[in-house]
Amino acid sequence: MKKIFISLLIFLLMISSNFVNARTQFFTLNPDPESLPFAIAYDSTANLVFVSDYHFNGFYEIDVKPPITTTYHLDAWGGDVSEPYGVALSNNKAYFSSRTSNIGIYNYVSQALSTISTGPSEGIISYSGYVWLAEFYSGVSYLTKISPITDTIVARYAIPNNWRPNVPFGDGNYIWVSCRSGNAVVRFDITSTLFTSYTGIKSPLGLAADATYVYVAENFKPVTPGETDHISRINKSTGEITRIDLGLPITKEGPYGLYLDSNNDLWWTDNSNHYGYVVTSTLAVTYYTSIYECQYFLIQVAKDIYFVSKGSADIGIAQIRSLSITDVISDITYNIKSKPVLNTLLRDLNQVLSKQPNSQAYNSMLQKYKSDVISLTKSHKIDSAYADKLLDWASVW
Repeated sequence: MKKIFISLLIFLLMISSNFVNARTQFFTLNPDPESLPFAIAYDSTANLVFVSDYHFNGFYEIDVKPPITTTYHLDAWGGDVSEPYGVALSNNKAYFSSRTSNIGIYNYVSQALSTISTGPSEGIISYSGYVWLAEFYSGVSYLTKISPITDTIVARYAIPNNWRPNVPFGDGNYIWVSCRSGNAVVRFDITSTLFTSYTGIKSPLGLAADATYVYVAENFKPVTPGETDHISRINKSTGEITRIDLGLPITKEGPYGLYLDSNNDLWWTDNSNHYGYVVTSTLAVTYYTSIYECQYFLIQVAKDIYFVSKGSADIGIAQIRSLSITDVISDITYNIKSKPVLNTLLRDLNQVLSKQPNSQAYNSMLQKYKSDVISLTKSHKIDSAYADKLLDWASVW
């Protein structure tokens, strides 16, 4: 195991298609052009980010506390795990899937390295107390359930039609899995262990979800000139599939990774020099042009989105936006289904808007809005996680 500490001092502005996004920077993990980073995960308690490196059979451990430093773990498992792809964090351990065989494990408290014997795999997540792996084992496609306590396989669940699984994503009582080979997404019920299939999605890959939809990155290669980036969305109640046209030309491949940030903005990357976000309440698209062609998976760290880029091994850092009162009005109109609750919050926010900012009347109405959010949460009329967002957004007004 090779471990080298370096300070991340290379910061470059990234340019939007029509303006400079001064809030986005990026840095180089490894300047070697052969490096190939794919997945990224964040432990908010340890303040550590982990990035897999497919080419160098290892990973990077990034301490994001200033000054940001990186530890190299290349050829980490001595050939037992090669071509690591996905990464998931559980129980102070990083789990790396491999497109050849086996899972590589790194305990970032003890620095111990170990493996679990598996077939080739791609995506891996930590969800509902287990690690879930998109695995192809002995000719069969599985969603594989692993205990992070014992680091053993608990069960394997065969994917419908033997579609090769790509990326799993946890949401409520379900694990959703993209399957590019079938142009399909499957939903696994954790309780019943039954699958439901959703077909007709072009080369699905990255996944994300809000209260209404599961979003799917369409990572297809263009067949005809002029094809553009698209994200599909599956209505969780009806199963209806609709598409969001990002309006950006595909030069190599379409959208790759997806991440729903704390503002409910859907961030995306593609393999055609783009990244950006969709405001889920209005479907307004903001995009930026990357200096690199390929962007892969992404996560949120505090108020920033970290996304992996291939130039050498690079990470972009884009600040999420601060929501205005009118932004929040759009969001609650989209997310809150109860008309009495919606009317209460809209009344409060419109009263805030009618007052002079920072005046006594403004502050009084803002406090009433916060009190109503708290009261509605205590009476279980607003989900507590969503209420936390509403209060957080209001903290900057």
